[in-house]
Amino acid sequence: MFTEDLTPFFSDFAVTATFGAYTGSVLFDYPDQIIGDGIVSAEYVITYPAGQYPNLQNNSTITVNGSSYRVNHVQAIGDGKLYQAYLSK
Repeated sequence: MFTEDLTPFFSDFAVTATFGAYTGSVLFDYPDQIIGDGIVSAEYVITYPAGQYPNLQNNSTITVNGSSYRVNHVQAIGDGKLYQAYLSK
């Protein structure tokens, strides 16, 4: 079984996120989306290693790069070694 070291993915472009007593590095993505009639919305997404934020779930509050966000949805991606949380302000 191949076990990857995920550390390099979170070294250059990561920001710090804190959930309760847990602090770690996450990839933070916030692309703008045009909904219609020129209305712009942002969907915030963090990607982090599995197990980094135990019990992170819908309606949790997490601080990313110094700002607070509400968790809308959490899901494993790929083989489950990484998770993504979709956030809103």
